[in-house]
Amino acid sequence: MRARKKRCRVPWRLFPSEQVKVTVPVFVAFCAIAAALRTWNRTAGPVVALLRIDGDEELAQVYSDAADVFLSSFEDTSFYELVRTFKKTERKTGLEGSRRGRAILVALQEQEIDARAHLLADAIISLPSPKPSHFEAALKRHGMKGSPEDIELLTSIPLDRMRDAFLPYRPANLALAKLRTLRQQPIEPSPRPTVAVGVPKLHSLHGFGEAVSWGLELACDIADFKNGKIPWSEIESGVLISGPPGTGKTMYAASLADTCSIPLFYGSAAQWQAAGYLNDMLTAMARAFSDARSKAPCILFIDEIDAFGDRSVSDRHGDYKRQVVAGLLEELDGFRRREGVVVIGACNDPDALDPAIKRSGRLGKHFKLSLPGDAARVAIFKSIASVTFERDQEELVALSTDGMSGADIAEVIKEAKRAARRRGEPFGAGHVMMALPELRAIPPEMISSVAVHEAGHAIVALSMGFGELRRVLVKSHRTPGRPANLGQTQIALSSDMRRTRDFYMDEIAMLLAGIAAEQIVFGNFDDGAAGSPDSDLVRATRTATLVEANLGMGTSWVANEVASEDIQRLRMYDRELGYRIHDILDSQFKRATAIIQENQRALDVFVKELVTNRSIDGDDARLMFETYRRPRVSLSKIPSQVRAQ
Repeated sequence: MRARKKRCRVPWRLFPSEQVKVTVPVFVAFCAIAAALRTWNRTAGPVVALLRIDGDEELAQVYSDAADVFLSSFEDTSFYELVRTFKKTERKTGLEGSRRGRAILVALQEQEIDARAHLLADAIISLPSPKPSHFEAALKRHGMKGSPEDIELLTSIPLDRMRDAFLPYRPANLALAKLRTLRQQPIEPSPRPTVAVGVPKLHSLHGFGEAVSWGLELACDIADFKNGKIPWSEIESGVLISGPPGTGKTMYAASLADTCSIPLFYGSAAQWQAAGYLNDMLTAMARAFSDARSKAPCILFIDEIDAFGDRSVSDRHGDYKRQVVAGLLEELDGFRRREGVVVIGACNDPDALDPAIKRSGRLGKHFKLSLPGDAARVAIFKSIASVTFERDQEELVALSTDGMSGADIAEVIKEAKRAARRRGEPFGAGHVMMALPELRAIPPEMISSVAVHEAGHAIVALSMGFGELRRVLVKSHRTPGRPANLGQTQIALSSDMRRTRDFYMDEIAMLLAGIAAEQIVFGNFDDGAAGSPDSDLVRATRTATLVEANLGMGTSWVANEVASEDIQRLRMYDRELGYRIHDILDSQFKRATAIIQENQRALDVFVKELVTNRSIDGDDARLMFETYRRPRVSLSKIPSQVRAQ
């Protein structure tokens, strides 16, 4: 009979020489790892395990420490042992080392696990949340008998946050006492000032579009409500504003409150969560709504509301998230519950927000903000800095601030005013011009290349009748070190269009037309057309994947509901799907190439115009295309005697 190898020794006793101090959170994570790897724990043989956790890098460090303890507890030390966090930059080193014996790689759930990791790992396991019994054992290890209240307290705290209390040098009983005290006497977060100085008027905001119109209508409605002309039920009192950081969401709320002549209250999930644990957060959130109601009519601005998340997304904080979202919905529901309170939710990612929060009657109205365009950026400078630019200065301002947000522009103005103060000079447009980022002229050969690329998009779109061409442009300058599109073809698509397979094929052909034009003229294409998430080739590949795998428009009727972040995985693990996508891209590339070759004269004219004047508006582009396009003659219209010849 074969002798059975000894099982892994549980790190029950405290050893002064241990490399990793086995604190309560580390021991709890150890229990979770040992349970997940029970099979290899029993055999004590080699294993390569990739453990996925739902959390951030701080939590990954807790589990990495626990994995060190787990591997070091094997009595057989003949194997090479490795613990690594599964980072892209370390992936090759970690997997190579894993070939030599026992290895545990700790990865976040959001990280992509590639095909090579699947091949090398003996097991890829998503670790569940720690059990109450794990916390009981952890306290017992430190000579403590935890009460049911203590166990409930510990299970409500993420391990990475618990690590702040259970420091290696601090006795476990003192750490637990600090947690008990914090729960009984939660620390009130410092309130954020709600009175802004120098807030611009709502009508003077640039780049906010419909949000300004809605805000002006709200100001009229609130005035009527104050005068008793309308009840609160007739006021649209919930709105969601989304957009990239720095687009002015907070400034919009302050400007709206100033225009409506009502107080502004500020809150956020992070601020309310800082109050303590679940009950403390719910209490802080309810208090914020109560304070707002006491000053009604007013505005309650909830920043980063997408941090509340979506209850349909499963993770280890699922129960916590469900209760928090339910608490927010309770505060939002019904006009009587928050009569007199306008709630503005601001976020970067509206898709991450629970759909129930965005329902009509809560935050039913949604405004999407984008980075300001050329004219809007110049107007923001004039509004904030109160300066007047010359015509040539306005052009330089627009060029040098491409891609800037309103917050970025405010920083430039601060620097310009600082420079004026240091020199003892009255502030003016000249100081703004000196504070602008450096502009560098784009070489002529690069401008020609970009012009060919954008002309290809325009000609194929016009030839197919795809959307409405609004403008084609190329840039003459760029700011070093800042990524920016050197050209753009603006095409508007009607929301009433039928999006059939033909529509998506036209879209793919249009996206690949820039590459096709470069191939025709230069025999190659620039890498700017591929690689980044918004590049032509990546967008075309994404659309082709949707056609084949999601929409039932490919070789199969099967339509899959796949999140956008999982689309790439479909291609990675389905080789046949990849071949079908390639065939679509190849056929539409050849189609775009044929259209451009047929309209070579139009391409040359477009390129010359773009190189000379930098832009072509939609009407001029259509006229030029009709003038220089290759004529299409129908044989049915040729006299029969001519055809007979």
